Amino acid sequence: MINLVFGIDDDATASFIAAVTIKKAEFSKSFRSFNFPTEVIKYLEEQNKLDISKKAIPDLIFLDLQMPMMDGWEFLDMFNKEFASYFPQTRFIILSSSVDPDDASKAKKTASVLGFYQKPLKVELLNSLKNTEYLRRFFE
Repeated sequence: MINLVFGIDDDATASFIAAVTIKKAEFSKSFRSFNFPTEVIKYLEEQNKLDISKKAIPDLIFLDLQMPMMDGWEFLDMFNKEFASYFPQTRFIILSSSVDPDDASKAKKTASVLGFYQKPLKVELLNSLKNTEYLRRFFE
């Protein structure tokens, strides 16, 4: 199982579905939901101050794109500039209601993004992700 997974989504229903689905699929030991990217930035800044043995860094973040104040792409750009060197193991999966083909194309071109999928999160998707090259090691 993956140790720690985050979900960033301003839609409370989507966050609830993700939490239930992750638990049902036995995908992660721990899941934490955030309503806004700024909350995750604050969390990562705090983690960065801790001793390595005390850090709780997500291995995977499910990221919505359409959010107020800071959208998913803005958060991802900030993460890659400010935090990727400190937390290089963290990867992203875009989980969005966006049907814009440019979003899917951009996700494919972003190294830290493992995929682009439509909401809501489903057990079948999580089970298929368990077999992907990057995530397989967590489930062996």
